Amino acid sequence: MLRIALVDDDAREREHTAALVERWQGTPLIAFSSASVLRVAVEAGARFDLYLLDIVMPDMDGIELGRAIRARDKDGAIIYLTTSPDFALDSFAVWPLQYLLKPVEPERLFEALDRAAALQKRKNEGTLVHTGDSDVFLLFDDVLYAEKYGRCVRYVCRERVVESVSLRGSFREAVEPLLADERFLLCGANLAINLAALAMVDKEGAVFSGGVRLALTRTPCATLRAAWLRHYLKGGGET
Repeated sequence: MLRIALVDDDAREREHTAALVERWQGTPLIAFSSASVLRVAVEAGARFDLYLLDIVMPDMDGIELGRAIRARDKDGAIIYLTTSPDFALDSFAVWPLQYLLKPVEPERLFEALDRAAALQKRKNEGTLVHTGDSDVFLLFDDVLYAEKYGRCVRYVCRERVVESVSLRGSFREAVEPLLADERFLLCGANLAINLAALAMVDKEGAVFSGGVRLALTRTPCATLRAAWLRHYLKGGGET
């Protein structure tokens, strides 16, 4: 079940949106009447899987609130609900999942909520890696890339590097759990890359979110760039 925060200074709009969310999957939410109250809660450590944000509010607009949320919470999805299309471009700075105009059509909100739920489920998916000391569970979202490293598989993650025990079969067989997920691309015979973790692909290689760079030759770069663009256009980039 998603943990959802709703911010709207209009009581009728809050009640209407809360009723739609309840109708979606019987999911309760925490409603805030002002942006500043949610900002204080997030700064104090509160986290939500999804933030439903109005934009035009008196104390702090939704774009500014989105920036404050992103400063503390990179993972929670943001959906904007607003009467004006004028802020759509500005909203890109906080990577919103959706930008919906009021009055919100129930079907469009339900589609956005379905997508948020699917993304949350994906965040809990991963693979078990056998190392020399123990078995380590790696979330797919944490793995930037996996490569053949000597006789083992080296998993380069956002905050650590994990090396498997010696391979008994091929590299592809070892990383099959990664390749079964649409986020990962087999790049050459001995490299699997998380397309959703990429920030840029240039002529010298891949750059991941957080600044980690992986050098590649020209042909793999071209293949990776094309696959990354397809993945991004399908809505598979980071939220």
